[in-house]
Amino acid sequence: MIRIINPSEVYLFWEVAKPQLDKAFEDCLYDSAELHYENLVIGKEQLWQVNDNTWAITRIIDSKFGKVFHHVAFGGENIKNSINDFVNITEELAKLLECKKIFIVGRKGWIKHLPDYKLTRITLEKEL
Repeated sequence: MIRIINPSEVYLFWEVAKPQLDKAFEDCLYDSAELHYENLVIGKEQLWQVNDNTWAITRIIDSKFGKVFHHVAFGGENIKNSINDFVNITEELAKLLECKKIFIVGRKGWIKHLPDYKLTRITLEKEL
């Protein structure tokens, strides 16, 4: 039951989606689900319902490589059982949209679930 929520309907699902998406941002100091709400409502980003309790945010960005399909957040329950199906669907969509690459931003544990992807960057952090 993977589907994109129409931007005009995001508000109908936000109360259910936001707490699940917040889980994806738990360890992130600079981002949150709430910071993406406006872009979802105006269609700059996409809200996905992956299953009853799993939600995702994606966006298409222009880069020096051309269009890139960016996985911004993936959070909820039983996400390990859903990640591969979701990535497969978004890979097909990215090809249809003529994207040159897919970027997935997330915790380092995702690398074991996505063997076709490679680690290209890391984020270093220090408390001050």
